[in-house]
Amino acid sequence: MIGLQTKTMTRKINSSISIGFFFLFFSAIPFSTWPQETVLEWNSLNPEEKQVLEPAKDKWESLPTEQREKLRRGAQRWNELDAEQRKNFKERFKGWKKISPEDREKIRNRFKEFQNLPVEDKKALRESRKRFKQLSSEKQKKLRERFKNMSPDERKNFRQ
Repeated sequence: MIGLQTKTMTRKINSSISIGFFFLFFSAIPFSTWPQETVLEWNSLNPEEKQVLEPAKDKWESLPTEQREKLRRGAQRWNELDAEQRKNFKERFKGWKKISPEDREKIRNRFKEFQNLPVEDKKALRESRKRFKQLSSEKQKKLRERFKNMSPDERKNFRQ
């Protein structure tokens, strides 16, 4: 039972991280802050972009310019990935699709909170996660259990 809980918790953590990478991968500076010049037409995409964005072709003309630009930038980044990176991304995306809409929303909110943190706090969290991942699976499991059984105040103090 504990092994199953550990696997489940590990999957949730990995999913959260994957989702974070997903949003980092497909997020960019809001297009609304850029000078608006022309509408991005489907025919102005290069063949590689069209191939990646094929599922959106039928809806392309109805999408707002900002969304079109975000999709194009995502397609450009996708085309820069090597085969292994694409494979990893696809696997993570499969996991994302399996998450309930409520949990996806929670993850999005956590990601937004993370994005709004000061640079030092982000760095500290990344380092903390790195140290955690270097622990043995048994130590990770014990730490998760300990954290799970803490009160909100104890968790806050533990994080600091």
